[in-house]
Amino acid sequence: FVATRVIDAILYGLDLGTGKLLFIISDQGKQISAKIIETLGRGVTILPGHGAYSGQERDVLFCAVRKYE
Repeated sequence: FVATRVIDAILYGLDLGTGKLLFIISDQGKQISAKIIETLGRGVTILPGHGAYSGQERDVLFCAVRKYE
């Protein structure tokens, strides 16, 4: 519990518990990231992903948001 709180404080600042990290796995990464940027004004990182079971290539979107967003 304490380790999680410390990591949250490092990632989100002193507003403990108000933010979340999103990982979105999709074939439509560019469209989803454009909508997040347009709607929320947040940055998005698109990482290449490779399914270990399926072997399919997919985008993995990484985005930090406030809990209410």
